[in-house]
Amino acid sequence: MDEKLEKNNIVAQWNIKPNNLSEDFLEEYNSCSLCGSQLQFTHVTHFLYMQVEEEAECPCCNVRLKKQTHSLQ
Repeated sequence: MDEKLEKNNIVAQWNIKPNNLSEDFLEEYNSCSLCGSQLQFTHVTHFLYMQVEEEAECPCCNVRLKKQTHSLQ
Protein backbone atom coordinates (compact mmCIF):
# COMPACT_ATOMS: atom_id res chain seq x y z
CA MET A 1 0.00 0.00 0.00
CA ASP A 2 2.88 2.38 0.70
CA GLU A 3 4.20 1.86 -2.83
CA LYS A 4 0.87 2.96 -4.35
CA LEU A 5 0.82 6.12 -2.25
CA GLU A 6 4.37 7.01 -3.27
CA LYS A 7 3.53 6.61 -6.96
CA ASN A 8 0.44 8.83 -6.70
CA ASN A 9 2.09 11.73 -4.87
CA ILE A 10 1.84 15.04 -6.65
CA VAL A 11 4.56 17.61 -6.23
CA ALA A 12 3.29 21.18 -6.42
CA GLN A 13 5.53 24.20 -6.73
CA TRP A 14 4.22 27.62 -5.87
CA ASN A 15 5.76 30.72 -7.41
CA ILE A 16 4.56 33.21 -4.85
CA LYS A 17 6.41 36.49 -4.60
CA PRO A 18 6.42 38.34 -1.30
CA ASN A 19 4.36 41.52 -1.32
CA ASN A 20 6.43 44.57 -2.13
CA LEU A 21 4.16 47.54 -1.50
CA SER A 22 6.36 50.11 -3.22
CA GLU A 23 6.53 48.07 -6.44
CA ASP A 24 2.77 47.46 -6.31
CA PHE A 25 2.15 51.20 -5.85
CA LEU A 26 4.41 52.15 -8.77
CA GLU A 27 2.80 49.55 -11.02
CA GLU A 28 -0.66 50.91 -10.24
CA TYR A 29 0.42 54.56 -10.48
CA ASN A 30 2.10 54.17 -13.88
CA SER A 31 -0.58 51.95 -15.48
CA CYS A 32 -3.90 52.86 -17.06
CA SER A 33 -6.82 51.78 -14.90
CA LEU A 34 -8.89 51.06 -18.02
CA CYS A 35 -6.58 49.01 -20.27
CA GLY A 36 -3.41 48.48 -18.19
CA SER A 37 -0.94 50.11 -20.61
CA GLN A 38 1.82 52.47 -19.48
CA LEU A 39 0.75 56.08 -18.95
CA GLN A 40 2.55 59.07 -20.46
CA PHE A 41 3.18 61.88 -17.99
CA THR A 42 3.61 65.60 -18.61
CA HIS A 43 4.88 68.04 -16.00
CA VAL A 44 4.53 71.81 -15.86
CA THR A 45 6.50 73.68 -13.21
CA HIS A 46 5.18 76.92 -11.70
CA PHE A 47 8.11 78.42 -9.83
CA LEU A 48 6.10 81.42 -8.70
CA TYR A 49 3.69 79.17 -6.79
CA MET A 50 6.34 76.50 -6.06
CA GLN A 51 4.19 73.78 -7.62
CA VAL A 52 4.40 71.13 -10.31
CA GLU A 53 1.31 70.07 -12.24
CA GLU A 54 1.43 66.44 -13.27
CA GLU A 55 -0.95 65.03 -15.86
CA ALA A 56 -1.17 61.44 -17.10
CA GLU A 57 -2.59 60.31 -20.41
CA CYS A 58 -3.10 56.82 -21.81
CA PRO A 59 -1.77 56.49 -25.38
CA CYS A 60 -4.09 53.54 -26.12
CA CYS A 61 -7.35 54.93 -24.71
CA ASN A 62 -6.57 58.62 -25.46
CA VAL A 63 -7.97 59.47 -22.04
CA ARG A 64 -6.48 61.83 -19.49
CA LEU A 65 -6.65 59.97 -16.23
CA LYS A 66 -4.77 61.86 -13.56
CA LYS A 67 -4.09 65.50 -12.86
CA GLN A 68 -2.26 66.29 -9.65
CA THR A 69 -0.43 69.23 -8.18
CA HIS A 70 2.71 68.67 -6.15
CA SER A 71 4.38 71.34 -4.05
CA LEU A 72 8.07 72.12 -4.33
CA GLN A 73 10.09 72.50 -1.18
